[in-house]
Order: sequence, then structure tokens, then C-alpha cells
Amino acid sequence: MIPKHYKNYKENNYKLTTGTGFKGYIECDYKTLVETFGTPDCECDGYKMDRQWALKFEDGTVATIYNMKNGKNYLGPQQGLAPEDIKKWHVGGFSKEAVTLVEMSIEAKELLLLK
Repeated sequence: MIPKHYKNYKENNYKLTTGTGFKGYIECDYKTLVETFGTPDCECDGYKMDRQWALKFEDGTVATIYNMKNGKNYLGPQQGLAPEDIKKWHVGGFSKEAVTLVEMSIEAKELLLLK
């Protein structure tokens, strides 16, 4: 199954993501995430996270993709990673299905880019 549709919530994602929690990791570069899901939300906490996507898939599954405590916001400009250097991202949601749908979306996008 390839996830058909999702929406990247740029505004008011607080209501969408309230109550979500960490469900797993994905290993992926920033460029691929942007190619797959579009530009990230600007509504990060400015402290522990630098980038975040809030997604709602066609089946109603909610997923968040974000970095946690490894970027410049948390570690500072000398030690923190730029988003382009982050390779391991957190996935949040209400269920593990969030991780599955994010992974499947990335794999489907990579297959399309190879053609």
C-alpha cells in the first residue's frame, strides 16, 4: 500500500498534533523530506527542535517529523547540526502507523525520483 494523499499542515498544527507522542525514528536526509512532504512548519519550539512537519494522511493518521535536541537551537551554533546535516529524525503520532506511513511515503517518492 502506498499512501495516496496527505496534507502538510503549515498553520494551526497545534490542534492537529496535541496528544501525539514519539513513535519511532526514520533515517533520511533533509532534502528527501522536503521533496516528499514540502517545506517544514515554522512552528517549532525554538529550543529542542529546529524543523517539524505536521501531516495528516488520507486515512486520518496524524504524523509529525522533527529533530530533537541535536540542532542549533538546542546545542548552539558550534555543536548543533544544521537541518541539512541531520540524518535521523523522530516520528510522532497517535499510533505506530504514523511511522509506517511516513516511511512508505518516502520510499514511494524515492521510487518516482529514480524513474
